[in-house]
Amino acid sequence: MMSLETFAASWLLYPAAVLFFMMLLPLPVLPGIAAKIVGILGTPATRYKVNLIKVTAIVSTLVFLWDLYQHYKKYFDTPKPAFTNLAMEAEYMAKKWRLERDLYISGMTCVLYFALDAIADLRRKITAVTKRTDSDKKNQ
Repeated sequence: MMSLETFAASWLLYPAAVLFFMMLLPLPVLPGIAAKIVGILGTPATRYKVNLIKVTAIVSTLVFLWDLYQHYKKYFDTPKPAFTNLAMEAEYMAKKWRLERDLYISGMTCVLYFALDAIADLRRKITAVTKRTDSDKKNQ
């Protein structure tokens, strides 16, 4: 079974990062392709205006909150134990740093999906304004 952190890193972070950086790269083709993909994923599928980007943003937020809870429960609720061996302390710190890394990954995923949702919303508004101005030009 896949852990929550592996799921967040492999199935949530990579697509968002690829789309986001495709929009930022100064190549002539990539931002247009990324904008079309974000437009497709950002199109509401139901009458409640829920789209795939919003769903993944909510899932990534839940993963971030879970990681935050795990980190708080493990390292802030309990005092740091006294270690008799340097290897035990190194293992403790490695686990702490792994949890912090997972926390940063899930936080970045959450931020990326909310940024993609904002971009999709702007793209939807730009498309609506463009269609309206095109129809106004045709009517005149």
